[in-house]
Amino acid sequence: MDPNPIKHQAVLIKEIREALEPYLAVAGLVFDSRNKPKHPGDPIWLVYARPGMLFQIEFEQRITAALSAAILDDRGAYRKVAEIPLNAPRSTKELMERMECFIAEVITFLETLPSADPTAE
Repeated sequence: MDPNPIKHQAVLIKEIREALEPYLAVAGLVFDSRNKPKHPGDPIWLVYARPGMLFQIEFEQRITAALSAAILDDRGAYRKVAEIPLNAPRSTKELMERMECFIAEVITFLETLPSADPTAE
């Protein structure tokens, strides 16, 4: 196993996406879009959607150096549901621990979402 599996931000987002997609699917969220950063260090984000809600995962490294997840509902209400600082982890182990904390926070949030299917109850 590679002792430094996270080489750049695209790998970081890929790892998070792979860990979260099963939970996103259960919550009725399907992949909607992503950006393609033009320069190293530009924020990278993924958007998932379901009726009445957008869910965004973002890694922003220039200003806050953080992973964050937020929802935007169809009324325009925005709510950050998870945020973990990634500023200068001292080791790969520390980076992986922070990623695991972020993933756990997002999963906890996703498990609290009501069903996207109005007939399911």
